[in-house]
Amino acid sequence: MIRRNFSVLFLFLLCFVEISAQQNPGAKSISLANADIASSSDAFSLFTNPSGLAQMNWIEGGVFYSPSPFGVKELSNAFFAASIPTKYGSFGFGVTTYGFELYKENKFVLAYANRYAKNFFYGVSLSLNHLSIKNYGVDNAFTFALGALYYISSNLRFAFAAENLNKASWGKEKNQIPTAYLSGVS
Repeated sequence: MIRRNFSVLFLFLLCFVEISAQQNPGAKSISLANADIASSSDAFSLFTNPSGLAQMNWIEGGVFYSPSPFGVKELSNAFFAASIPTKYGSFGFGVTTYGFELYKENKFVLAYANRYAKNFFYGVSLSLNHLSIKNYGVDNAFTFALGALYYISSNLRFAFAAENLNKASWGKEKNQIPTAYLSGVS
């Protein structure tokens, strides 16, 4: 009976698992199985929740490179991110690349984050997404993202992020770049 219940629970949870060759960058994000919306506080947070940049009062940069996820070199991806805090808030920029010569996605990100109150942080980012498919062409699209993080207590925080709020897409087709709403508690 216990074995059957465990099997049903496992199959149910498997329905909600996302498997992706394009992983979020950084050791912290990967170690948390990409569940870092509420705990993002490094330079790579500009890719997941830009409000995390406002928690940092130091200059930080990072590089992430995965040459062949799942043993397939065509799935290679690389990230670079940097964050610079100022008295006006934190500024971040980053670059991502995914794919190989037949299919390639690149993204260039600029972000701004600040503290609104003692326990509330917000951030925005603007991304230029570049897609190149051999024999099909090249296209660019701008996407806009927002993020917020609220400390409920010193040990508990809630965060929300929304990606591609302007509903950008490639070419003439709609909804090719997903709009995502993410939230988490940490």
